[in-house]
Amino acid sequence: MLDEAFFMYGEDVDLSCRIEEAGYRNLYLPQPILHYKGESTQLHTAQHLKRFYGAMRLFFVKHRERYNPIGRVLVLPAIGVILHLQLLALWAKRQFARRSGRVSWPAHDVRHAGARLLVMARAEAHASLQALLQEVGVERSHCVFLDADEASFPAGLADADSCLDELADADSCLDELADAALRPLNTAIKMHEVTHVVYDKQAYSYDTILQALIRQQHHHMTLCIYHAEAKLLVTPTGCFSV
Repeated sequence: MLDEAFFMYGEDVDLSCRIEEAGYRNLYLPQPILHYKGESTQLHTAQHLKRFYGAMRLFFVKHRERYNPIGRVLVLPAIGVILHLQLLALWAKRQFARRSGRVSWPAHDVRHAGARLLVMARAEAHASLQALLQEVGVERSHCVFLDADEASFPAGLADADSCLDELADADSCLDELADAALRPLNTAIKMHEVTHVVYDKQAYSYDTILQALIRQQHHHMTLCIYHAEAKLLVTPTGCFSV
């Protein structure tokens, strides 16, 4: 069914085009899904760029009749130009990072300097996750830990909204936080500043997590999942364990 000429990327778009060309329609079920983007290949690498734009080139060559005459002339050279510009930008970014001695993480990485994490996990999971984040390189002042599960915060992130903003304004909601040893980790971070939300898999089902993401989709946060038993943190840019 899928064209094996596409090593990665583009095969789903190709299938959709072939379905239409055969006289059928593409129908999409409005069901939420959990997609760990970038797990099949490492993002922000030369290999990723070559595979992606290579797939776009293959798609165009295969379906060029769908384009108007001007598109048939311009699209293929444009794909090549964009690929080389992206490779040049990637090389320049790495050279700058190497000379400055700094590691440049993508914005959605938990290690990015601007990352602010809200942890929705049971209190007993806080210590191991805090140690893992510290080992990864996440600063303590960039995290807020809430003692949360489907009983205390049934709607997940939505229920934490007011509590988090109150905590940023004053030392309230302390009864919802971790034990006293971890309370100093909770610094003044408001909900609109949160870039990543970390859900404890033992405290929340995937269905609850998906529903929480749908309700809070206007916040544009990055989802991370923590497996307390395995001490494993799953993020869009990689998996981390102690």
